[in-house]
Amino acid sequence: MFQTDDYVMHESAGVCRIAGVESRDFMQSGQAKQYYSLKPLHSPCDSIFVPVEGDVRMRDILTRSEATELIDKIPNIEADILDDDSTREQICKDALQSFDCYEWVRIVKSLHLRISLRKQEGKKPLLTDEKYLMLAEDYLHGELSVALDIPLDEIGPYIARKVRESKIDW
Repeated sequence: MFQTDDYVMHESAGVCRIAGVESRDFMQSGQAKQYYSLKPLHSPCDSIFVPVEGDVRMRDILTRSEATELIDKIPNIEADILDDDSTREQICKDALQSFDCYEWVRIVKSLHLRISLRKQEGKKPLLTDEKYLMLAEDYLHGELSVALDIPLDEIGPYIARKVRESKIDW
């Protein structure tokens, strides 16, 4: 069970702070249930309620050491070059739903590579590629920002600097 003030990764809202546990009867059935009250950190939602006993996916965010380890491993996480649009889109969906930061990094790297290659060919990036890149970066940056206590707008440059310092081409 999560505790008040824990940070969690919520399946659709991203990083949230648990504001508390409340008894609510949203179904107006006369039987209140226990809900986590979540405050999304990087979302326009004010609050969301998640059943304590439910099938909504939430997990603890990475610890500082896990986040540092992930960033250190970024140069070694392979990017996939997938030319088939529907296969690439399904892989992106699966990666986002995996709830796995390593998969998010793989998608970010793969889509950055794909977009860069298209631009070199004089083509515009596909909207679906840009959409999934944005979603994966939002989840990844949101979690790393909180885990490392770095402002969200500084996490992208921080990651880029750390990767450059690793002296490994990616």
